[in-house]
Amino acid sequence: MQTSNAAPVLRGASPASIGTFAPTSYTVRLPGSATAVNGISATFPTKAAMDAAFPAGEWFFSLGSNPGAPLEVRDLFPAAVPRVLYGSWNVRGQLLVPPGRDYVLTLSEFSEYGAPGVIAADEVRIEAAGSPVVSRSNISTDQPRPNTTISIPASALVAGRTLTAEAQWILVGTTNATAVPGLIGFSTCHYRVAFTISVEDAPTSAPAIVVQPASRTVAPGGTIVLGVVANGQPAPALQWRRGGTALAGATNDQLILTGASAIAGDYSVVATNALGVIASATASVAFDATVNTGRLINLSVLTDIATRGDSFTMGYVVGGTGTAGAKPLVVRAAGPSLGALGVPGVLADPRMELFAGSTRTGENDNWGGAPELAAALAAVGAFAYTGPTSRDAAVATSIASRDNSVRVLAGGDGTGTGRVIAELYDATPGAAFTTTTPRLINVSVLKNLGSGLTAGFVLGGATAKTVLVRAVGPTLGAVPFNVQRVAADPQLRLFAGQSQIASNDNWDGSAALAGVFSSIGAFALPIGSRDAALLITLPPGSYSAQVTVASGAIGAALIEVYEVP
Repeated sequence: MQTSNAAPVLRGASPASIGTFAPTSYTVRLPGSATAVNGISATFPTKAAMDAAFPAGEWFFSLGSNPGAPLEVRDLFPAAVPRVLYGSWNVRGQLLVPPGRDYVLTLSEFSEYGAPGVIAADEVRIEAAGSPVVSRSNISTDQPRPNTTISIPASALVAGRTLTAEAQWILVGTTNATAVPGLIGFSTCHYRVAFTISVEDAPTSAPAIVVQPASRTVAPGGTIVLGVVANGQPAPALQWRRGGTALAGATNDQLILTGASAIAGDYSVVATNALGVIASATASVAFDATVNTGRLINLSVLTDIATRGDSFTMGYVVGGTGTAGAKPLVVRAAGPSLGALGVPGVLADPRMELFAGSTRTGENDNWGGAPELAAALAAVGAFAYTGPTSRDAAVATSIASRDNSVRVLAGGDGTGTGRVIAELYDATPGAAFTTTTPRLINVSVLKNLGSGLTAGFVLGGATAKTVLVRAVGPTLGAVPFNVQRVAADPQLRLFAGQSQIASNDNWDGSAALAGVFSSIGAFALPIGSRDAALLITLPPGSYSAQVTVASGAIGAALIEVYEVP
């Protein structure tokens, strides 16, 4: 934001006045002036004229009937002229605002008006074609108030429109009349700024495909999501095609293919606006009947135990349609061995508590260096611990229950703080995986965000996999969860390596996405909530979901990754 000092913006001040609220028998004269104030105001044509008449900034009312009792009235105004409204101004003295969204107009405060007995007021009026758009007035009688604002609604900010506005500041100073009972001196100043508001013309541009749809190979019957990012002004209309033929109702930036609609072929999208038409590159959809299908095989969370008693929880759901038996897993929390890799400020002694539902099923404070456990860590590709006596935690286990979690906290006396990485691995060897092998169908982490939280996950197998990634904050604070101090507006970014591949800040509330929530057992998000969600088909590889707070309160958030069959 910048402050304008452009001359066309300022329209000068209205007449300023001084005077007394006094019996008419008193005659009040001002030094250096022949003006007599007999219970009424003496008006100067401009504020500048008043300042020129009294450069010292104060006046003395000499009472004709009692010349020995002068009454002092201080001129507050020369140092109290308000600054110009904040905003972006053009050379013609017009305030430029963007079209199509609410605009908050900020009024600067007086540099000083906090003296006792001073009344300050401001008033703003904005009109379009002579019709009122918005107005506001404020009065303050004591301390200087901070900048004040007034919001112009988006409905009034039509591209190319011009609005007229006037802001007026008023100061009224009153004196201490104890020296002369019944006499109160006053001084006032009105200061106006008249200006126009010019709504910027909406830029126009032909459609452009910024992110092309990508080819995917998935298991037969699997859900496929094709996506595109198309820019243009006005925003282009989209139409998906298969083999050059338009698909009925397929007009969003994502094309979700599932069930009978999941047909192999070549897909593309056409983007159209008034300035042109452009077709995307072709994305091929294919199916592979291999049993080594795409699946979640790892969750990792690098974060901090920030304060005494702090902790976080990783959740995981085991199962999948048509699967049976126990699921071998490796779960660990590394602190000291993380420090050996060069990470500073690590948690010296992490501890884990394992739960099935609400029942605690195990714990580990120091891994102990058992050869079987060391072999299990190596088999899943986890980096090695520094030795059998390190205070890192780890367990190798087989899970038959569906809903499970692990809580990570400081070991020992529980007072430690520092950086820790918590990891969950699918320990089924790739060669042993079959269609009946239980899978990790959901992994999650619940943690206070602080400055942010990143959860890494790995997709294994030989085919692409569709996943739902969510960052939930506001919904956690509502019934039935009732989590205290949640993140008000989590923003979700998805990375492949160092490259951001998708993002969301506030899920779109669409029936299609809500239907996916329901189909995989994810709890519903209210339409209009500020929770974030991404539905995307990804090839095998390593990914990370980064969550920060877009706006509002920092607090707890839940990162979730679901497989979508």
